[in-house]
Amino acid sequence: MNFRNGYPKTASNFFEQDWNFEDLNNLSQHTMNMGNRQGVATENYNNKSGSSTSDSEDDNDVTTDNCTSFETNRRNFDQDFAQFSSPVSEITFQIVEKIERDVDLNDMISLIFLLFDSYVALQEIFSMLRNYEVHGQRNVVNDKLSAWARHQAHNQPASWRMKLLEGLAVLQSYDILQKLGYSRDRVDNEFCPRSNETRFLDKAKKMLFLLCDRLSGEQAIQLITLVRVEAKFADDITVRCNTINMELHILFWLTQDVISIDKEVNVSCLIKYLKIMGLSDIAVSMEGVANQLNEDKCSSEEKCVYEIINPQNVGLLVIINMIEFEDNVEKRPEYKHLLPDPKLPDRVGSLEDVTNLKGLFTCHLKFKVVHESDIKHDDLINEIKKMISEHFVKGEHSVLFLCLLSHGKEGSIYGVNSIPVPIDDIKNIFHDGTSVANMLVGVPKVLIIQACQGNNHLYGSKYIQELCRCLKKYYQHKHFTDIVIRVHNNINKQDMHVNVQHGQGQCREHDNCVNMYMTPSIRFITLRKDLYLTKRNMKM
Repeated sequence: MNFRNGYPKTASNFFEQDWNFEDLNNLSQHTMNMGNRQGVATENYNNKSGSSTSDSEDDNDVTTDNCTSFETNRRNFDQDFAQFSSPVSEITFQIVEKIERDVDLNDMISLIFLLFDSYVALQEIFSMLRNYEVHGQRNVVNDKLSAWARHQAHNQPASWRMKLLEGLAVLQSYDILQKLGYSRDRVDNEFCPRSNETRFLDKAKKMLFLLCDRLSGEQAIQLITLVRVEAKFADDITVRCNTINMELHILFWLTQDVISIDKEVNVSCLIKYLKIMGLSDIAVSMEGVANQLNEDKCSSEEKCVYEIINPQNVGLLVIINMIEFEDNVEKRPEYKHLLPDPKLPDRVGSLEDVTNLKGLFTCHLKFKVVHESDIKHDDLINEIKKMISEHFVKGEHSVLFLCLLSHGKEGSIYGVNSIPVPIDDIKNIFHDGTSVANMLVGVPKVLIIQACQGNNHLYGSKYIQELCRCLKKYYQHKHFTDIVIRVHNNINKQDMHVNVQHGQGQCREHDNCVNMYMTPSIRFITLRKDLYLTKRNMKM
């Protein structure tokens, strides 16, 4: 957070370019009172003579559970209101205005961050910081919080007071809460301000707030720098503020889809850099919260089904096919020990796999299909990223399939130069926080690996044959996971499976392919819902 974490007063040497963001120049020019955090006494807010009844909505269904159980979709508002009604029901708009006068700049920014929509919060905080830089010590009362309260009272009359109360609790504004009639022990017990749990606030927003609060000034600058270097923002409004504020950057990243907390919580970019910075404890905590939120969002629907945006352009299939393997000519010493012995045989039959996949996905499934062959191991990751970034159309395509056809061993697949690439490195393409990963947030991603087969010149590999047959037969009626299960069952019934055993194994397709594992597989990178490869209604 700003100031309290030891940020430098200015950052003019940190931001060098001349940026334009004229849309925010005409924002509200309210400046703010620095508040009376210097120990000036004020009366309790719940003074009957000063209260207003203009906002006395019926709050008979306000809620909470205990701090270890948070079922956000099954709240008992009556129970919470009974517990808090004494002071909560007396929080009027006039009292909110008093809170505004007592809250300092840092905490007002944090309240806006926690309570407001991300786009609105970005504009408000940007305006506040620019005004602070112009006017210094604030001397005009700000009305952003009371304006929010009036808006919420109209749209969400049952819970706005509890949201405000929890926001103050998360900030640990105990002096203000005491004036509202709440002891520190009661606040800590009911709201658990330092935990990742929430009752009324957005849990993902609290997770991001706690990140801001835990970073030192140097750590914040390091994280901002890492994200900015990778994202290469065309129009970064944060450089217009000389005062560095972490909440402002988080909100900007949300609006630029560097991270997301709406349909799917994706903070993989931040997690990656926090680990690089040696802050693994924070990274692991955020990862756990994000995973849980994504699971909860899925389970809260009656039936979880991915939406197909355009049934005539369902998705993108990227095929990488290794056919003619080099004759162990790798000269770099750091890779020579990875070369297999003997040489990997060519995979001419896999051309038939490519033909079958292209025909099925283009004609029946309405996918765009792109295909490349014979890529060296150290070019594979970049080539996959390039193909996705050039051909996947955000907002048009609904699904991404990546199909790798090559030789393989356990946990790896071979480049055409016979050097293995870990499959985990390929999966990391979708989680590494780069532009490709960010573009695919919320998109179902399927990785098909056909390793070490494909010597049947007429038909191609048995696995791809059966996959294509089942997809063609069932795609209009069954979701993809069910189809894959059927593929595996059929292969086993027909004794089409291959031996996968620890230690040395021998490829049934190639007599001289030893120490290789037969590893046909389908891996769901981020499949949290049922995936139908055709347009369907959510409720089925």
